Amino acid sequence: MAIVGQLDLAQEIEVETDQLQLQLVNRRSGQSWWSSVSAQGGFSWALINWQQPDLVQVGDGLEIQVHDERDGRYQALELGAVSANQIQAHRIALGRVLLEVFPQFTTLAQNYPNPFNPETWIPYQLHQPAEVSLRIYSSQGTPVRQIDLGHQPAGHYQAREKAVYWDGRNQAGEVVSSGVYFYQLTAGDYRQMRKMVILK
Repeated sequence: MAIVGQLDLAQEIEVETDQLQLQLVNRRSGQSWWSSVSAQGGFSWALINWQQPDLVQVGDGLEIQVHDERDGRYQALELGAVSANQIQAHRIALGRVLLEVFPQFTTLAQNYPNPFNPETWIPYQLHQPAEVSLRIYSSQGTPVRQIDLGHQPAGHYQAREKAVYWDGRNQAGEVVSSGVYFYQLTAGDYRQMRKMVILK
């Protein structure tokens, strides 16, 4: 199995690509492999072990962790689940991958828009990978909705395509009434709650 790609650095990263080391991690097996990065940003792994031919299987979750000589912390690159086509081709081509700086803290931000009707987005950021869920409560503390996001890599979840989306419905799919609601993010041991308002 060959895994190849090209690493682009975000503007705020002040390090040359050839000072970086990449660690490919198979979350199923816990195995990992190292690769250096060329001055042009290219990287690759060739995973070959005749005693263990199934180093990577269909459905495995792969993640690239980035390290540098100064122990900088960068956003992990989540590759998602390996497909049957990739296994048959013995190749995963990642194309160009943008490397961003890790958030220094896990935080829950204010939803937007707020007040809202009928939908809103709830941004957050993770300092390290975690199992993430969001719970929404009424002003009386009654559970309204739970949104399980599963395992999320460290990074910024601010834009609409990454933030948590809530359509203003409860767990049964019913539209909730106007009023004050609270939302709580749980990410590993981290918990934080904020307030939002539905106006109709």
